[in-house]
Amino acid sequence: MRVPARRHATYSRLAGVCVAATTLAPIAAHASQAFELSGGTMGSGGFAARNTGASAASTYFNPALLPRARQGLRVGVFVIDQDIKIALDSRPTGPVYISPDLETRASVGPDEGGQLFFESGRPVNTYDVPARVNEVAPSLPTIPFPTDWLENGIYKQRSVDGEITTEQQRAASPRGARSTGKESQVYTTIGLVSRVWDQYLVAGFYAAFPVGVLNAGRAFFNDEREQFFSNSLHPELYADRLQTTNLSIGVGSQLFDSLSLGVSYGIKVVNKAMAQTYVPDPNHLDETLLALTTEAESSFAPNFGIAYDPLDRLHLTATFHTVQRFDVSNTAENLLVSGANQDFPLNFTFSYYPWTAAAGATVDLISGPTPGSRFLSVTAAAEYQEWSGYVDRHRHTPRGDYKWEGIVKSVVGLRHSFGPDESFLDVYYLPSPVPDQTGRTNYVDNNRGGISGGYSRGFQAFGYQFEVGGQIQFHTLFQRSVEKIIPQNPGNPDTPTSDPASNLIVDEVQNASFVDRGERQALPGGDGLQTNNPGFPGFSSEGSVFGGGFHMSLFY
Repeated sequence: MRVPARRHATYSRLAGVCVAATTLAPIAAHASQAFELSGGTMGSGGFAARNTGASAASTYFNPALLPRARQGLRVGVFVIDQDIKIALDSRPTGPVYISPDLETRASVGPDEGGQLFFESGRPVNTYDVPARVNEVAPSLPTIPFPTDWLENGIYKQRSVDGEITTEQQRAASPRGARSTGKESQVYTTIGLVSRVWDQYLVAGFYAAFPVGVLNAGRAFFNDEREQFFSNSLHPELYADRLQTTNLSIGVGSQLFDSLSLGVSYGIKVVNKAMAQTYVPDPNHLDETLLALTTEAESSFAPNFGIAYDPLDRLHLTATFHTVQRFDVSNTAENLLVSGANQDFPLNFTFSYYPWTAAAGATVDLISGPTPGSRFLSVTAAAEYQEWSGYVDRHRHTPRGDYKWEGIVKSVVGLRHSFGPDESFLDVYYLPSPVPDQTGRTNYVDNNRGGISGGYSRGFQAFGYQFEVGGQIQFHTLFQRSVEKIIPQNPGNPDTPTSDPASNLIVDEVQNASFVDRGERQALPGGDGLQTNNPGFPGFSSEGSVFGGGFHMSLFY
């Protein structure tokens, strides 16, 4: 059944009100990509913090190392600077381009002020686009904007005393002009190790607090629906995911000289909100009455670690981190002036990070007989990350041939100390879990490699032991290009996707579309594949991330 256009407009207005209201809910601290990207920023953990470099950072990476860390307080500053570039391929000028040839339709009568107005004709779909493209009102398809509206803005013409004036209704939003990935973030880092009961119970705390904005979250779409918002692509696992508060608490216990265990927790939050509105006039939302109720429920996402020394010079570790995510679960209830009551959910998930399992080994090549002697070791680790259940910001999980994959991160490094001086050097490689985005979705991600080095020096002052140190790191996002598959025949079993009806580029303007001018008139240039998907017909991405900082420690 076709839903009247006025009701469709009402749904859209109400959705906008409710989204704005529910985003007022607070965002709490949670572990995120920042810890995983930077590694241990205090001490000599580096990228191999899961299996070496015992310090306060071990609270998150491997709490079993806490009994081997020096008791004390560490504070520092760390900077992460992103420079991620996304380049969009030029759209073709043939039949696979949404036609901008939409004539201005005639005056439709006086408005409330007695003035005539004009507006651009817009394509109206034949309503056979799959309903999955509209999450708010599943019975309604998403009707695309004319490309001309996106590139040049939307204008309304008014006739005042016979003189026609033009007013801008919406600013231009050219494709790719609002991509993210060039953010910088400064963190204040704090770490604490405290021996509650000798080596049998050691508590740890490790946190990174952003300076300025404590938390950021952008719930962008990864398909053609983003045309209504930024009309751009965004790096899926960076940008706003690195602008969050990160916190972990835990304990470790050394049961025997060669064996220690540990458990730590990241805060897992479910943010809930109820937005109740009374809408006296859907055409004047500034008169809407709004009541908002919010609450945040917290739980803990546990991480487990073990450290075992089978030989004096061989140290083995293993860790398991559970899924980490921040959920926003909202319900919007709308009471209309007609007495009708409508409600629908608005749910989001930010900073999803999958469960991981890692194992590592450290071998002491040189180990002096006394403290302060020369020490040299080599370390290596492999970490499995299970991304196949990834949940994006709108709680969608990629499926079919575009389902994400589990990956293995590899790390190798050196540790060296001589007297009060310590240094380390690490390199790693991490493949992307995201398959080539040749279909409808535009999850932007790259294979990544990095190198990190650090130095610290201990000294004594005022009767206390201190340490100062710093490190720098550089990550490369290797260049990646994708080209979209044009669905010549979505029902063709030879099409190289397992679910072509939903996975390939959506033809947003069906060939039988028309322009609504009071009578059905065929849309000029409406034949062929037409889409405002910002990733069509293809795109490439590459970039770098720089990190660096320093810390000071007080041991007692």
